[in-house]
Amino acid sequence: MTFERQPVANAQRKHRHQDKHRCSRYDFTRHHMRPGFRSRRIESALLGNRPSDWRAYVPLYAPLSDLHEVCSLGDRYIVSAGAHLTHRHLLMDKGGPQPLNIERSLSCCALLTYALDSPVVPQHSASHGSNVSDVKGFDRTFRNSPIRTAERYFEALAQAAEAAGVFYEIPRTISIQQTMTRDRPPSGSWNYYPWPPTERIWRAVHAYSQASLSVAAPTRVLNFWRAVEAVTTRAERRALFTTLLSQRIAPVWATAYCLRGPVTMNIARRLKTDAVRRYRTLVSALGSPDAALDYLYLEARGKAAHADQKSLEYDSGTLVASHFVDATLLRFLARVAIDQAWEEAT
Repeated sequence: MTFERQPVANAQRKHRHQDKHRCSRYDFTRHHMRPGFRSRRIESALLGNRPSDWRAYVPLYAPLSDLHEVCSLGDRYIVSAGAHLTHRHLLMDKGGPQPLNIERSLSCCALLTYALDSPVVPQHSASHGSNVSDVKGFDRTFRNSPIRTAERYFEALAQAAEAAGVFYEIPRTISIQQTMTRDRPPSGSWNYYPWPPTERIWRAVHAYSQASLSVAAPTRVLNFWRAVEAVTTRAERRALFTTLLSQRIAPVWATAYCLRGPVTMNIARRLKTDAVRRYRTLVSALGSPDAALDYLYLEARGKAAHADQKSLEYDSGTLVASHFVDATLLRFLARVAIDQAWEEAT
């Protein structure tokens, strides 16, 4: 686990020049605190040379390629994408401002879920020697619960994340894995993802993560709506929905493996295409963006939230697929709302 430091001045100048042209439609070099992965100078204080240098490290279930790279989460914790263990991803803490614990590991995974737009969960184990300090106490809280150990709980989370992966498949591909950025960071730099700046953005990110882990249509609809609601007022939601066709979101880069070979793509662009198709269908059928948003609130979100109405899953078998399409539209709306709230907060 030795990380070599190299001169970075020339590489950084070259990288800034490339970014000026590469990200002209969504310029991260001008707005460093917007959500999205970007390259940043390595902070050597966050890296260790030996396993004993790390205060804690936690295996992750994540849809990441084996990049053999590390990523800084707000200069607090490190994500290792195959850099320390082959075919394994780790959330690592050397000596950040707050020690990694169960709660913070779940928050980091919620942030990674939003960043990668695919479910990410921790894999804690009380028997793992380099796990977080409170894992044994957390494990004891499960003794009188239906799930007897924390380890079984985290195994169930991983199974839920794997099951929810069906919503992130792309037709005519064998598999897809996120790569954080389109290109590798230059020498002397690493991938960096900013830390959410406000509590309401954290609430939105957690709601987005819960929606991403869900398989049932009502849960996806309700939690994506909660993510939107966490960072907008009613008037802001209506204004945002009216202009949704012109909105952009941070790119999410991935490698899709096809029969003809690997293809790099921005899956956020594909999400917008699917969301816009549903948006236009609803506006055309209902007459206006306001009416379409009312439908999403009353018919989609409302029936998922209130027990006095039938659950979405059982209104009609023929409608289940359309509710999943509604969830895709709300997923895009949530990303637009969170990205804008994040930018405004910084």
